[in-house]
Amino acid sequence: MKVIEKAMGKNAGAEDLEQVEERFSHWCQARRSSERMPEALWAAAVDMAKRHGVELVAERLCISHDELTKRLGYGNSPTYEGGADFVELFAPLAPQASSISTCIVELSDARGTKMRIEL
Repeated sequence: MKVIEKAMGKNAGAEDLEQVEERFSHWCQARRSSERMPEALWAAAVDMAKRHGVELVAERLCISHDELTKRLGYGNSPTYEGGADFVELFAPLAPQASSISTCIVELSDARGTKMRIEL
């Protein structure tokens, strides 16, 4: 019983990834085969994914990448929580410059993930 109580602890916000891994491990050892993962553990996984990224957390905790993405609220869209679903890029109203042949757009997020678009 103590193992399950520890796995469902309330202080997930202050934990690091190793502590969450330990909670998952304890829960996996104590659970029944048909038992669903407690919401407290999903909440800890979501918190870790916000800090460390979905790929790393899903791999380290041995959980479904798709389910974690869904619980983050990303759905099938690559947007981030609180981010825009659509970004419009437009040129100022000016005559077309015939000498410009390329346009490069570089985007990055708080975790350092970068995207470069060259037109």
